[in-house]
Amino acid sequence: MYGDIIKEQERRHFIEKVEETKLPTNRPVHYIPHHPVSKESSTTPIRIVYDCSCKDGRDNPSLNECLESHPPVMNDITGILMRFRAKKYATTSDLEKAFLQIQLDEKDRDATETERKKDLLRSDEIENAKFLWIRYTQGKIFSDEINCIDNSTKRKTLVRQLKKLFLDEKQLLRCGGRRIDNATVGETVKFPYLLPAKDRLTHLIVLEAHENTLHSGINITLAYIQQTFWIPKLRQCVKSILMKCVTCRKVIGKSYPAPEIPPLPKERVQDATPFSITGVDFTGALTTRNRHNEESKVYICLFTCAVTRAVHLELVYDLSEESFLLCFRRFVSRRSVPKIMMSDNALTFKAASNEISRLCNSRKVKENIQNYGIEWKFIPNRAPWFGGMWERMIGLRKY
Repeated sequence: MYGDIIKEQERRHFIEKVEETKLPTNRPVHYIPHHPVSKESSTTPIRIVYDCSCKDGRDNPSLNECLESHPPVMNDITGILMRFRAKKYATTSDLEKAFLQIQLDEKDRDATETERKKDLLRSDEIENAKFLWIRYTQGKIFSDEINCIDNSTKRKTLVRQLKKLFLDEKQLLRCGGRRIDNATVGETVKFPYLLPAKDRLTHLIVLEAHENTLHSGINITLAYIQQTFWIPKLRQCVKSILMKCVTCRKVIGKSYPAPEIPPLPKERVQDATPFSITGVDFTGALTTRNRHNEESKVYICLFTCAVTRAVHLELVYDLSEESFLLCFRRFVSRRSVPKIMMSDNALTFKAASNEISRLCNSRKVKENIQNYGIEWKFIPNRAPWFGGMWERMIGLRKY
């Protein structure tokens, strides 16, 4: 898709192809890097971004620095648009690819060269790019050390610490002094490249080494990096970067701490007569055998006091409305009428969730409860810990 966009811009004369033999030699030529940027759009999911601030070297200016600057014209454009609104008729239009419609003079087109690679990058190109970034970083951070080595002047602190610091044939700073000059290992292991601890290139190298070692620990990442590079305070650098690794934090990070236990609700701790605040729940099905040796299922309806933790059990043959009302009447006859009744929400049940939901939310049950002047409370959805006072009693009844 990226190649198709390049061809489309070439077809519409936004850009033009230039042969290498036609490149001028008597005036400067800028090579502009470009890369794709994807976005969620149905019309232009991928667009090309040209980096005109890129430099070929430390002493070479970028294209943006060579262009003549002018005062902003957005205010003038706003004034023109406002004059359009003051008239009776006004026309508006949308310019497709507005900035690409600007055509450069033929003599100025050499300053906007871009190089397009049809094939994948070769290994030697990747290696040259790596040496380029190392040379740029060393020249930016260790310029005094490089001058000290070239001119043999008074040695800097870093040069005194690394006595065998030297420049190789590619003008890259390398370190010696590992005492493994005669070992059968690679040259980069004997004489690693010097890099600063706090630099973007060092950060990327540490991340790459961490991923290549399959997100191993600090020591393995250190050993992998030291085969090629010598970085002062490397352990601190690697440790600070690995602490921010999302993949490692998911594996070795601490689990989310459990929230503090909230205080008990006021219904559980206030002075009240037994069963004035009652929780109710059903046990699972129990298998019984009658005198005719026939098996049948029964259920236990458990009423528990929220204050004294007293328990009242009633046996029911099914989970119907009539069975629950009879069971509730027997409980009221024995333990008096409660003021507040609490029960599970339907979402907390497992096997009998549908039946309990229909039972507790039925109109007939609610009308009978209102006749007694009882307030019925349901615990919140997806919060089974609110019903712990009767769930614990249900568990004890099973044994």
